[in-house]
Amino acid sequence: MGVPCPAWKGPADGNGLEGEEDRDAREDNLSSVDWSQVLLETHIQEGEASITGEEKLRRAKNSDNIQLGGRSFFSLWEDYLDNREDSVLEKLRRKRKGVKTILFLGLVLRFSDGSRNVLSLRFNDSDSEWYWDNTSLGYHFHGFSHSASLASN
Repeated sequence: MGVPCPAWKGPADGNGLEGEEDRDAREDNLSSVDWSQVLLETHIQEGEASITGEEKLRRAKNSDNIQLGGRSFFSLWEDYLDNREDSVLEKLRRKRKGVKTILFLGLVLRFSDGSRNVLSLRFNDSDSEWYWDNTSLGYHFHGFSHSASLASN
C-alpha cells in the first residue's frame, strides 16, 4: 500500500510532529462496525458548491459523531479485496447511489511533504473498481465526497 504516513500531531496550523494525534480515539472502542448504520455525509450546506477538507473535518468533528479512521478503512478495504462484488463497499455503493468517494476523517495523516491527509476510497467508473488513496485536506470537496461516521450514543 505504499509508504506509511504517521498520524498528524498537534494543531492543524502546526508542523504535525508534536502534540496529540489528530484522530477520533472513540473508533478504538468499536469491536466492529455495522456498515448499515454508517452515516455517509458531505458536510456541505445549502448554497455551497464545495468546501475545503479542513472545513469538512471541522464540521465532522462538531457533529459529535464517531469519525471512522484507519481501522475502519482497512477493514472495508480488505473486505473489498476478498469479496469484490459481494463486498460491503459494493453493497454501500449500490444502496446509496452517488457514493463514489468515502473519506475517513477519524485519522489525519502527516504526508511526507508536511500536508494533512486522510485515507479515502474512490470508485472509478471507467473500470468499475475501487481504489484507496491519501487525500489532502487542502482540496475542495463537492457533494460526491462523503465521510464515514457513526452516530454517538
